[in-house]
Amino acid sequence: TDVFTVVINDGNGGTATVTINITVTAVNDAPTGANQNLTTPEDAAQRRRSRSRCRR
Repeated sequence: TDVFTVVINDGNGGTATVTINITVTAVNDAPTGANQNLTTPEDAAQRRRSRSRCRR
């Protein structure tokens, strides 16, 4: 949990204050994966990045 307080100023003396609360709730999802194949020429360097990002 984190809390931010933000003060907004309109440049003419008017202000407003807001508080933003952020809560991250953990979820115990099982890890998932998929079979992948890669073919490359001999002696060639390869870089491989996952196609997926963290998903829920």
